Amino acid sequence: MLKSISNLGNVLNKSEQREINGGILQCPDHTVYTCIGTPPMVSCWCQSYLQPGDDFVR
Repeated sequence: MLKSISNLGNVLNKSEQREINGGILQCPDHTVYTCIGTPPMVSCWCQSYLQPGDDFVR
């Protein structure tokens, strides 16, 4: 926690992010980890996608 607080204003490298956050977000089945933006303004989430046989509702 001290590491995350002391680097609040800095962009952390991948190993520091894993150390602080426990690694990348694990997305559930039928979703993919998606990010948009450029550092330091990046948003990431689990984006769902349709599988063959899924119903598509408009």
